[in-house]
Amino acid sequence: MRIKLAMALVLAHVVSPAASAADPYREPAVQSQREFATAYASLAGMKVNVARAYASSSRFPPTYVDAGVDGPVMGPYFAIELGPEGVLKIIFNANADPALAGTELTAVPTINESGDVIWHCLAPDIPKDVRPRACR
Repeated sequence: MRIKLAMALVLAHVVSPAASAADPYREPAVQSQREFATAYASLAGMKVNVARAYASSSRFPPTYVDAGVDGPVMGPYFAIELGPEGVLKIIFNANADPALAGTELTAVPTINESGDVIWHCLAPDIPKDVRPRACR
C-alpha cells in the first residue's frame, strides 16, 4: 500500500501544473520566451510599416524614414534593423536571456501573385521552443 501511495504522490508531482510552473529548471525557458515575444511583437509593427510602404510605392522602403520610423527599433535586449529589400532582423544583445543573446531572427518579405507581402521567418540559432510556430 505504501508503494502505491508513494507512486501516486510522485505521479501527482510530475503532472501537476503548479509543480511544473514552480520548477526552477524551466524558468530560463520562460524568460527567453517572454523576451522573444516582446521583440516579435515589435517586429510585427515593423512588418506592417514595410508592407504599407510597399503597397504605396510598389517597392520595399530603402530607409527607416521610408518605412515610417526614425531608426532601428530598440528594446532593452534587442534591436530590429531594416535591411535591403525590406528584410527585417531582430538582433538579441548581451542583455538578453543567455538562450537568445547573440542570436538573430530574420523576416524576409516576398510578394505573392496577388501582390500581397508575405513574410518568411529564418531563425536557425534560436531554440525552437522559444520561436512562434511560424518560425519553426
